[in-house]
Amino acid sequence: MRLIPYILCLFGVAALAQHRASSGTVEPDARLWRPWLLTAASEIRPDSPPQRGESARELLAVRTAVNDPAPELAGRVAYWSAGSPNYRWQQVAMANTGFSSFPGFRALALMNVAIADAEIATWEAKYFYNRPRPAQADRTLKTRIATPDSPSYPSEHAAAAGAAAAVLSYLFPANQQAFNDLAQQAGDAMVAAGIQYPSDIAAGLAVGRAAAERAIQRGRTDGSEVPWAGAIPSTPGSWTGTNPVNPQIAKWRTWVLTDGSQLRPSPPPAFNSPELAAQLATVKNFNRTVASNTAVYFWASAFVYKLWGDILEQKIFEYGLAANPPRAARAYALTSVAQFDALIACWDAKYAYWSIRPSQMDPSLTTVVPTPNFPGYVAAHATLSQASATMLSYLFPAEATYFNSQAAQAASSRVWGGIHIPADTDVGLKLGEAVSSLVIKRAQSDGSR
Repeated sequence: MRLIPYILCLFGVAALAQHRASSGTVEPDARLWRPWLLTAASEIRPDSPPQRGESARELLAVRTAVNDPAPELAGRVAYWSAGSPNYRWQQVAMANTGFSSFPGFRALALMNVAIADAEIATWEAKYFYNRPRPAQADRTLKTRIATPDSPSYPSEHAAAAGAAAAVLSYLFPANQQAFNDLAQQAGDAMVAAGIQYPSDIAAGLAVGRAAAERAIQRGRTDGSEVPWAGAIPSTPGSWTGTNPVNPQIAKWRTWVLTDGSQLRPSPPPAFNSPELAAQLATVKNFNRTVASNTAVYFWASAFVYKLWGDILEQKIFEYGLAANPPRAARAYALTSVAQFDALIACWDAKYAYWSIRPSQMDPSLTTVVPTPNFPGYVAAHATLSQASATMLSYLFPAEATYFNSQAAQAASSRVWGGIHIPADTDVGLKLGEAVSSLVIKRAQSDGSR
């Protein structure tokens, strides 16, 4: 009942490595992948890169930046070149959303979809223009990091930065200048690393901002600003309380599902039924241990997008996708979309049925962690964790058993903690899998191999 070490499957690594590159270059076919919001990858293609004379002047600027001995510059290169172009922006986003915020699911989906589209558009432009990297134009240039095996223009790191900074500025306008500064810093770090020209950075930022604008337009019409106008039911056996958390999420616009009710499960056990009584008895009679409580606290320590995001990022590093920006961006986008749609489907069920919590059925019940202030059926941890596990199993199939075991533990931890009955978690696991199955169906037709 804890996160345990496990061994990477060499077959899985080899399989992913096989499709990472084609013809000796990084993912050239990514330019043909299906975007989420753009009508075509070429829709936001930047103008041509500078010609030979200007490129020569830019190369001098690159050499000057590479040879700059300032420690802070070396630190920025190391910081922004660690992981894929998405990597640092997950941390920036979570620092602003917080690790315990339901709107965080929306923020990460908007940002990661924008980055994914930006990387597809970047790859289209890269292989349209085929601009050599600085070290390919000047073999004497000693770069700070390895030169990626893909064309230079536009910058993949700048594209991600431009997209992320623009989406985050829309979501958190008070921090717009800080986001823009970070975006410029991310791009400049690639020049100081010696792997891209200043014009690559400018073009990448522009591509990212253009992709972000599509995501922002969607965000403005996704229903997230519509207040809840419903009422808490007074029927016997319904959830009781005040100010339930974010009931309006049930009506937010989904990415892949037709709407939140598409996969709505059957009703929970009826109030005062023998089935519900048996479910409550299971919760009350569970023998809590140090191990079970440890799992309860772990899965309650942060929101699902943080806990499963950590697992995703580990896998991206382990499987070498950090060096494959479009495929890493695709993984982030698919996982974020699956979590977001699962959240909406879960909230639809919660506020369709207003199911009572164990501690409301028996006020003498002591819980390990506080009972969340919203209905019980279906369990969010179960739904969201299984949606994450199913998506990660698609992305990294060699480790499906591990992912599913973690989802099962996350679900069980809510029963062990006394805040859900087994029906909440059992149905939540099925709902999460069903949501991700539809997202995977979309992924299987996106042109990626």
